[in-house]
Amino acid sequence: SSDLFIDDINMPIINEWGDQITNEIVRQLMESGGFYNLEKPGDFINIDDILLIGAMIHPGGGRNDIPQRLKRHFSIFNCTLPSNNSIDQIFSIIGCGYFCVERG
Repeated sequence: SSDLFIDDINMPIINEWGDQITNEIVRQLMESGGFYNLEKPGDFINIDDILLIGAMIHPGGGRNDIPQRLKRHFSIFNCTLPSNNSIDQIFSIIGCGYFCVERG
């Protein structure tokens, strides 16, 4: 079993036909369970027992949305970013715990 994490899955450039080529390859892997061999036309390489996980930020500001044909294969979770105060508090607690006097 393998896990494949794709960060910034929405970063590929959209071509003139409206496709994101790298995301189409990911979609082919999810739908067909593998890839076609470019060196031996007609040969198909099966990839079994793989878990695909993707992460992206909201589209906009130069970031694209992923195609619906790919999006339908994922369970979507929306996690809002914490405020700057929350981030400061999280990392200050981690830092104080790591650099405390008792640790030596």
